[in-house]
Amino acid sequence: MRLKRLVILALLLTLTLMGCNQTSEGPVISGLDDFEYIIGDDYPNYLYNVTVDDAQEGAMNKQIIVDDTDVDYTTPGTYTITFTITDSDQHTTTESRTVVVFEKRLDSSFDIYYVNDFHGAVLPDGNEMGLANIANLIMTKKAKNPNSTLFITGGDMLQGALLSNYYHGASVIDMLNLMGLDAFVIGNHEFDWGLDVLLQYFDQDSDAPVHANFPLLGANVIEKATGERPAGIDAYTVIRKQGYKIGVIGTIGYGLESDIATSRVEDYEFQDPVDWVEYYSTYLRTIENVDIVLAVNHGDSDYFNYSVAALSDDARVDIIFNGHSHQQYVNTINQNEFNTILLQAGANGKTVGHTTISIDQGTVASVSGRLLTQSNEHLLLASKDSVQWLIDDYSAEIQGLMNDSIITAGEYLSQMDLTLYLSKLMRLKTDSDIAFHNNGGTRASVNQGEPMTVALAYDIFPFDNTINTVKLTGESIKLLMNNPSLGYDTTISSFDDDTFYTVATNDYVFTSLDYADIFDTGIYSMHTDILLRDLFIQVLESLHAAGYDTFYLYLDIPEPLSLDTYILTRSMKQGYLMI
Repeated sequence: MRLKRLVILALLLTLTLMGCNQTSEGPVISGLDDFEYIIGDDYPNYLYNVTVDDAQEGAMNKQIIVDDTDVDYTTPGTYTITFTITDSDQHTTTESRTVVVFEKRLDSSFDIYYVNDFHGAVLPDGNEMGLANIANLIMTKKAKNPNSTLFITGGDMLQGALLSNYYHGASVIDMLNLMGLDAFVIGNHEFDWGLDVLLQYFDQDSDAPVHANFPLLGANVIEKATGERPAGIDAYTVIRKQGYKIGVIGTIGYGLESDIATSRVEDYEFQDPVDWVEYYSTYLRTIENVDIVLAVNHGDSDYFNYSVAALSDDARVDIIFNGHSHQQYVNTINQNEFNTILLQAGANGKTVGHTTISIDQGTVASVSGRLLTQSNEHLLLASKDSVQWLIDDYSAEIQGLMNDSIITAGEYLSQMDLTLYLSKLMRLKTDSDIAFHNNGGTRASVNQGEPMTVALAYDIFPFDNTINTVKLTGESIKLLMNNPSLGYDTTISSFDDDTFYTVATNDYVFTSLDYADIFDTGIYSMHTDILLRDLFIQVLESLHAAGYDTFYLYLDIPEPLSLDTYILTRSMKQGYLMI
């Protein structure tokens, strides 16, 4: 009995302490932020996104008191506001935030620097300037003119090179944080690792190795299941500079789902970006009272560009930034008596877009644009030490993969040579009759005498594609063979229309809408976990192990291809594992 009483007393004491802990903490206020106010605008909504929770009473949003008596809304300066909430047990929580009051200036100008389709090209390589050099331009301008300089990106920033891919883009996110990026617009290759990999960097509560200090934009990226944007993706952001508000709307090109492996994008749809730009440009001008609207579209469509340039009045867009097609241009579209600048800055950090927008008497007076390279901008000739140190830190962890030569190229290997060679490896690995690889999946050539490293393999085959096999009729195979977008390898000289043959290809081609009518006719389809790039690396290493120091396309493929291929997997901070 005594033991039973002690147990009961212990339980009562525990419950009492739990109750004390719950009530002594008082209400918890979440979602608070600092504020900016431009003289003449509507007063800030201080309770927007603010929630109050109490352990005993639950939600208490309606009881919160905002004290802004110290704020002079007519005089520029920095002021303090307080948020106070008291529960029924008289436990009070008080939080303070700042309000910066700006006076709207009549005359001003803003410089906007823009990079698209960077594809993880962190290190300089030929006419690819490298991120440390680009950072020198951006960070120097931001330091000199912090109130008039913006930096935005237009999609496909992460996927494509070892120093980014190895870390699943975290390394580049870390560097963009240091550079003070203002907005990151989503591209199709941001889906390559699965959208959840990207979104973890924009979720401050995730255990990601780094968290972005900038918003992820994709107004027209919609979850099919909910009809809403995925959590972590915003439609727009508002940047405040010199008392002005600059709205940035981000979209991805219409129909670019077909440029993503179906398994990575099947839960999402990309709705018409023109509709969303029109909606949010109107919203930004009429509700957010912005002064400038920028539309950043990871796409290159005349329909989008001319439709957006034609928007007028409250829906008007001042500058359009493009991406995806890797083109370099600065054009002007004249519609509705407005000249709208249209800009795309190539790819892989070969150029940086620069636009200047001037305001006179409170309205946009002029807009100009140009492309910057090391030949016309001296700041791009030097690297920024702080970013270079960060690059060096990430590089040190994978130095062997970046610098150690597996074998040396004995001849020049074009992108088509490598496409056909990878097709051959897929065919041999899966014992198929024919194998196909898309030309766009091979992104680099190899010079004679060039050391072939793991890093180079990433440059050649940057995407994490795996092998699929299926049985198709000869008739279907001939349709694929006649497609100029595909390279193939086979030992069969003539395919019989009605006979089934084993076909290997990568998962992007296998699930692409462009080829769905063909692959849907197949039987006995199978997905493997074999990464194409890792298969290529294994062959190089096997050739070296067999005594070859020089690589030629005609060399016999080593026997290990008939065995289980090891898969090289990236593990943050742990290097490559053989499994």
